[in-house]
Amino acid sequence: MVGRAAGGELGSEESRALLLAAALARLVYVHRALPAVAPVVPVADGGCLVFAAPAGSEVATAAPGSVVALHADDLHGDGGWAVTATGLAELVAPEEEPELRRRAGEAWGPYDVLLRLPLEVVRGQRLG
Repeated sequence: MVGRAAGGELGSEESRALLLAAALARLVYVHRALPAVAPVVPVADGGCLVFAAPAGSEVATAAPGSVVALHADDLHGDGGWAVTATGLAELVAPEEEPELRRRAGEAWGPYDVLLRLPLEVVRGQRLG
């Protein structure tokens, strides 16, 4: 069981660093006026995270131009950390895609839509 938040709030820079290094995150978005969550594989791109969604999927149609949250954590029996970024998701420009896809390796499919989340509002917490 993860303990109380004895570690407290993380600083902005540490929160960003943990989120930028995450191998897997959860995207929280709104679909048909209800909250929805989808796993995504983020790739760091400067002060942003880029992730992919299958073309035509709920994420690909609902997230662009909307406020979303991206959450990652590393939780274990005696503690861990959790970080959430909130901001406006935007479509990645086609000319930027080849380099981002190269860095993502096999994590994204060839027909996926790429989305970017600037890391402007980031909050983190150390647990344990």
